[in-house]
Amino acid sequence: MNKQENILVLGGDSSFLQSMQSDLSGNYQIDTCNNLADCLSSVKEGKPNLLLIDTSISSAYKVCEEIKGIHPKMDIILISEHSNADDIVKGYNAGASDYLVKPIYMKELSVKLSLLLRSQTNLIASEEASRDAQQIAFSAMTDSSQLGRVLEFMDNNIDCKDINEVALSLLETCGALNLQATVYIKTTHEITVLSSGGEPKPIETVLIEKVRLQNRIIDFNQRTLYSDKDVSILIKNMPIDDPVEYGRFKDSLMTLACGANSRVKAIVNEDLLIASRESIATALGEIEVNITSQASLATSVMKDFMVDMESTILVLGLSEEQEDYIMSLIDNHLKGVVALVNSATQTKTILNSALAEMQ
Repeated sequence: MNKQENILVLGGDSSFLQSMQSDLSGNYQIDTCNNLADCLSSVKEGKPNLLLIDTSISSAYKVCEEIKGIHPKMDIILISEHSNADDIVKGYNAGASDYLVKPIYMKELSVKLSLLLRSQTNLIASEEASRDAQQIAFSAMTDSSQLGRVLEFMDNNIDCKDINEVALSLLETCGALNLQATVYIKTTHEITVLSSGGEPKPIETVLIEKVRLQNRIIDFNQRTLYSDKDVSILIKNMPIDDPVEYGRFKDSLMTLACGANSRVKAIVNEDLLIASRESIATALGEIEVNITSQASLATSVMKDFMVDMESTILVLGLSEEQEDYIMSLIDNHLKGVVALVNSATQTKTILNSALAEMQ
């Protein structure tokens, strides 16, 4: 990891600061402080690339808000003793990018630091490449074009073959509306999380999981979460200064969430149907093979039986009348066996037809 990447650790516990300094200094340039003044001074000087804050320090969430006011794009990881939803929401509203609960596992922290720093680099490149296009799209947006984007999504949504395609289609639609979004889709077998900023912030995923079932629309200041059963869309730049535009977006985005959820349900049902069809086809195939085998075996047994009976009758020296009587009995039973074989053949034909239709 590049030594120039500077991480500032703010906390009131000297042992915590020493632990962070010791464990992270091999990969990063680590600075520590135990008060708000020193922390703000470092941020204003532009030293840290990322900030770790121990929430046990006085006014930790207020510190987080002040730092985001100075440096809105700085990633902040809150480290806390608590894991309840209220604290996580408070941290998210304060502007944190992630929220970890003690005890801290250094491997997990290192991975999260790496992802956030990489996301910063990708975001800068993406913003520089798309700034002009976003400004043009925003100035040209009207009510009719917003509705057009929603209708376009609904039309394309029908063709989505899997959950990931639904999530990508939602992100593309939000991007066309100049909205930064994180899309969360949860089904029985999988969870898909995609963000227009690249790697979704871990705290966003945790937040959505905690609160998405509480209400269909939940506001977090400039951010709003729209949820419809399996699908949630977190918008991170709602136009709160324009109530009319804000209201129009609410209607459109809830429609997007409902449309996406319908397609997700259809995809899940289609997958279940395919799995059921494959299982039935396998069972029918096994039955067809078994019928063929049993019919062949019955024919072979009866042929052998007839040969044996003819040889036996000759040896017994029976009268012609006795032979006719015995052969009559045998013939009647053979007709029954032949009827069973024919029935098996008809069943086989029906099974072959059913298998062909299921392909």
